[in-house]
Amino acid sequence: GLFAQNANRDTVDALSLAHLFTTLESLDRELNEMEDWLEDRVLAIKPLTDDCADIEEENRQLEQQWKSYDLLGSEMRRLLKGLVIDEELELILGNPASALVYDEAGNIQVDESEEGVDRIYDAGKALQEATEHAEKAGGLHLRAVSERVEALAQASDFFCTALAQIIVTIMEQFKTEVVAASDHG
Repeated sequence: GLFAQNANRDTVDALSLAHLFTTLESLDRELNEMEDWLEDRVLAIKPLTDDCADIEEENRQLEQQWKSYDLLGSEMRRLLKGLVIDEELELILGNPASALVYDEAGNIQVDESEEGVDRIYDAGKALQEATEHAEKAGGLHLRAVSERVEALAQASDFFCTALAQIIVTIMEQFKTEVVAASDHG
């Protein structure tokens, strides 16, 4: 009995071991097949993952470029904002004489033109502030800024020439009035 039991148990153990060995071999074969299958899939998927990585990098660069353009836009708005002169004042810069009051003969009415003189002063002050802003704020290397500064410089030249002409005209008027008053006086 005991021998038979031990032999039976040894046989069962041997069969269990054989079955376990067969199962392990089968699992090992399946694992090797799965690894081969996965390697094939990795090779098939690699170009797609490479494309995705390239797309992600391009998106990152585009996002960085967008942020840079946004910052540049903000900086341009800041630089150009200080170079803008009120439209009404800009019209006076273009023709300072238009702010003055004239009589029927075309002579400047000095007393009645006081408000116009204030507007001419305001226009000149705005031009000065815009020019100073350009010098302080920088950005002259940017075309939009340098073009605006050039336009301000031209406006300044014209404005100063026009003011000189107005002053000469007023002085001639005074001279004529003084001479007329002395002839009658």
